[in-house]
Amino acid sequence: MQMDGLSSGHGDAPEYGPRAVLDERSLEAIVEQFNLGGVMSAWDVGGTYNLNLHIRTSMGEYVIRLYRPWVTRERLLFLHQVKRALHRAEFPVPELVISPAGEAILSHNSRLGEVERFVPHDGIADTWERYAVAVSTLGRLHHFFMQGPHRASIVSAPISNYGTPPQLFEWVRLTAERIERLAGNPEASRALVLCRHAWELLTLLCAEWQGTGRHLPDLLIHGDYVGGNLLFEHEHLVGILDFDFLDVRERVYELAYTLYWMMARLSGEGTPERWPWTYAQEMVSHYNHTNSRPLTSGEIRALPVTMARVPLYWVGEAAFIPGDPIAQVLSLAEGITAACWLWQHRQEVAEMLEGSS
Repeated sequence: MQMDGLSSGHGDAPEYGPRAVLDERSLEAIVEQFNLGGVMSAWDVGGTYNLNLHIRTSMGEYVIRLYRPWVTRERLLFLHQVKRALHRAEFPVPELVISPAGEAILSHNSRLGEVERFVPHDGIADTWERYAVAVSTLGRLHHFFMQGPHRASIVSAPISNYGTPPQLFEWVRLTAERIERLAGNPEASRALVLCRHAWELLTLLCAEWQGTGRHLPDLLIHGDYVGGNLLFEHEHLVGILDFDFLDVRERVYELAYTLYWMMARLSGEGTPERWPWTYAQEMVSHYNHTNSRPLTSGEIRALPVTMARVPLYWVGEAAFIPGDPIAQVLSLAEGITAACWLWQHRQEVAEMLEGSS
């Protein structure tokens, strides 16, 4: 995850914090604060960083979300501003619940949170057909963000799943240093070999970034537009969730991130050599047809290179998050191989994708 001010302690326990929990008394206090009715059932519906508690009450169904400690009131107010604007523009964004006192933000044990109306759904983006709908909506979403909040109003994400190649280069070095301190672990040498492969590839990505990448068009992007953050019912996209990483980035990064995880998870094949690339072609076409400013030739050429950054980010993240960095890096062996393939075949992939625009 990217954190503003890397040297300030990315992932230190007070900053990172454990995932929130809610005891029965605290839940009752929130329900009373927002006048949600009597609770009939409550269960944790997951979330890597945040607690997402689905409750069923006498007045309806809601999701109570409690954030990690790094989310400030200013950041959450900005997210609410954007989500309200999207809701007014009829994007499928869950509706925020306002307390009788007119407050949309709750506070619990030094964590901030919110309440949203539950979005009924029968699945997530887990088929090629559903991704086609989602990417078409992404084109419209980016068009909306082109007209959206002025940059002066943006409160940047203190943590995200994004890093430029130079940032990733430094973070992977820190991951390797952390693993070297665990040299007694018999798996450490394997993990260090993988770090070296990632670092060597990032040397090439840094050179490409300095030449063209840093000049790619940017705008406000969702930041995690994949799978479980995209709710469907009867093949209609009914919910876009998790705006935690909303920030100004290259817009091609958003599409590259979506395409990478779509291809990796749905293809059933580990390496991009065997991925069904015609689906990626279709997604680029869907995006361009719903955006007033289709991807430029330079952006399409950058797509495979940007896709290669996605798994490399997780190698760099291992330097900062609690847990075993060796296990994290070893679990990324397939992703590092995929990144290398994408770099080596960037020209042919770009030419294929450009033919779809």
